[in-house]
Amino acid sequence: MTRGLEIVRGARAGEERLLARLYEHRNALVRDPTRLGVPVRVVVPSGALRRHLLARIAGELGATAGIEVRTLHATALEVLALARLGGAAPTPPPGPLGELVFELLARREAAREERLGEALEGLEAGYRAAVETVRDLHDAGFEPAHAEALAERLPRSGATAARAHALLAVARRTGVQLEQRSTEIPAALFAQGRRLLERGAHGLSLSEVLIHGFADVTGRAGDFLEALFRRFPATVFLEEPPDPADPSKPDLGRVFTERMRQRFEGQAEEVVTVGSQAPPVLAFVRAPAPDAEARAVAARVQRALDEGVPPERIAVCARDLTPHKSVLRSQFERLGIPFTSPGTCGLLDGPARKILALLELLRRRGRTSAQRWLDATGRVLFERNVAAGQAPEGSPVPTAKKLVPRRPSADLRLALRAAGGGRIADVAGLEISALLDEHESFPLPVRSGLRAGTDQNAQKSSRRIAGTHAARRRFPGTDLARVIQDAGALVRLFDEWPERAGIQRHLERFAELRHEHLRWRTDDAQEARIAPALEELELAFTRETLAREELLWLLERTLLPLARPPLSRAGESGVQLLGAMSARAHTFERLFVIGLQRELFPRVVGEDPLLPDSLRAAWSELLADIPIKARGRDEERYLFAQLLGAAPHVTLSWQTNDAEGKARSISPLLERMELEKRTVEEALPLVPTRPLEIGAG
Repeated sequence: MTRGLEIVRGARAGEERLLARLYEHRNALVRDPTRLGVPVRVVVPSGALRRHLLARIAGELGATAGIEVRTLHATALEVLALARLGGAAPTPPPGPLGELVFELLARREAAREERLGEALEGLEAGYRAAVETVRDLHDAGFEPAHAEALAERLPRSGATAARAHALLAVARRTGVQLEQRSTEIPAALFAQGRRLLERGAHGLSLSEVLIHGFADVTGRAGDFLEALFRRFPATVFLEEPPDPADPSKPDLGRVFTERMRQRFEGQAEEVVTVGSQAPPVLAFVRAPAPDAEARAVAARVQRALDEGVPPERIAVCARDLTPHKSVLRSQFERLGIPFTSPGTCGLLDGPARKILALLELLRRRGRTSAQRWLDATGRVLFERNVAAGQAPEGSPVPTAKKLVPRRPSADLRLALRAAGGGRIADVAGLEISALLDEHESFPLPVRSGLRAGTDQNAQKSSRRIAGTHAARRRFPGTDLARVIQDAGALVRLFDEWPERAGIQRHLERFAELRHEHLRWRTDDAQEARIAPALEELELAFTRETLAREELLWLLERTLLPLARPPLSRAGESGVQLLGAMSARAHTFERLFVIGLQRELFPRVVGEDPLLPDSLRAAWSELLADIPIKARGRDEERYLFAQLLGAAPHVTLSWQTNDAEGKARSISPLLERMELEKRTVEEALPLVPTRPLEIGAG
């Protein structure tokens, strides 16, 4: 059994080494097909890198059996599943929403701590900061037994120390409740997988494990990866990219990989360093605004496609893709460039607006704006005289009143504003008899069109004038009465909603809100988008009694990510639009790194307001892998250097002004590359086209 550590100088060098190893394995399978039963496993940190490697393996090696590419999380799940089949792991499988259960329990426990409530109560993010800190502790390997020893390392007094004591109590009680519920969060999943590997009760049969794409792995996830490394013949490919300003030297951001290197270096039988790859050809583009930058990048992508570069081998990356996706989508669609962005949310559409309005309605209840209520409504039912059907020949066609669905109209919105129905509770309190005129309709404060004859809608006190006049628009009184009735029923639903109940009862009320009061149908797009998530929620919290505020938090946490449609569909191909974290360890033929502005790339790195780095460092003797937030600065530099080593041709672009014309500063990552000695292209500003003037000139 051999264990090796290879230090590779850049993503392209690392991928070449990995593919060469897989090529050797494929040739060995050709010589000895019996080895198909013992495959080689490539373990990667993310699903995005897994999909990338599968495409690269298929493109370079063709159809290949005996090679598996799995994420670390999927490998841990496989270990537990095989162990349970063999009777070595009797505990139930992890729930589908174990992480959400953890967050709920941590929020509950944090709310019990007065020392945390003083700092967090009333903030928009609520107890999110406390939950993230508790997650850091559990991911680092915290056990309830650690609480006393960690408390001894805290200062004796001070507000920071008091909050740290409260966080320890929250982490301890949360851990106990997770054990009682047999709920497995990812940290617990990795811990159990490591124990099974060490006991030999895992059920895996692998000829070799190749660990690729990891720069830093901590806590229980790192322990599980280390157990894989010890259990099978294994090689770790650790990337230490060259310095973008001086490719002959490794980038100083490699300190970010020190913990990963130390974890495996002492156990590896062989440690080798692979020579540097050829430095990329760099181009620099300065743009006056975001849309100009997007157009300049799109034009260069089009030229690369014209040169024959496959679209899947071209990528546009930003530290965070969110502020760029709208302008990129616009420019790519203008040029007809196919693109894909897995995991990125697209722009708001009709179903998304209804889901967001629904969540606001649930949060504000009767205080919700009447206009937002109408935004959430699928359709309004009004009575109309319509043909009931065909009568026998020679007989008159009978008519009857029938409910005809119609969506909220602009006149309805105007009528509610004019009548004083600003909020749902206000609409419910309107007196219909006081609003209608002698025509049993509500006169709107607008007129439309010119008509001949006497204005029959003029007030009695006004002098009616014969001739041409502007007719006042009216809203039917029966329709307005129906809306007032619906508002009253909605207020009663919220008033009768139980403060605490089981998840089934809460979801029954939620279904009543959507289907009876908002008149969503089961085949509506917004209902189809959220229905599977609601089923998973009910399954994960079947035995939980939830407060109404907890239900609201769960629904927002679950449904908000589903509101926006994906920017691209699964299985689509084209130019890749990626965030820097999603692009880790990927390789491309052409790469465009955009948005190189100060405070965007690198991102602003700040300390945890509840548990500063000084206290985290004091705890690192017991929890060696507890995250130190200041290390995020090293990560930013590492990510930038890694991106520049991902392709032989890289274009770097930035903006001098934002969309409103405010000046922007260049990224310090670019400043150190001595731009005054390089050729910088200037992107042309977008000039709005003038409308065609008929008869001009």
